Amino acid sequence: GEIIQKAEHIDDKLSCAVGKMEEQNASTDKVNELIAQFDEKISSARTKYETAQQKLKDIRDLKVGTEPSEERAEQIRALLEEAKQQYKGAHKDLRDAYAILKEIIKEMRQSGVTQIKECNMSGVAATALTAEQ
Repeated sequence: GEIIQKAEHIDDKLSCAVGKMEEQNASTDKVNELIAQFDEKISSARTKYETAQQKLKDIRDLKVGTEPSEERAEQIRALLEEAKQQYKGAHKDLRDAYAILKEIIKEMRQSGVTQIKECNMSGVAATALTAEQ
């Protein structure tokens, strides 16, 4: 959950950086395309994470105030497996988003725009920017 929130905040920083690129007449087509892909992965990760959280809530609801039964145990196992798959999917989407973010930073760096750091690109973006330089 927290990683997804941080990734969403990075999007604001990327928008600022694109603005700096535009101010200096650098091409932003490739960067904007990559940002759209990044946003898509983050949105997908958030949806999968929320779905997994709901599955866990459903499991808690099944357990509360009921007598154990084989049918209920099977429902819980199925919900748990679905939650696990959703978490795995969210994790993969976040890894993919990070790879896209690294490509965005690379494209920005190659644009020659010097004022991108003014956007206060913190977190993963700053780490990726520093690592690329």
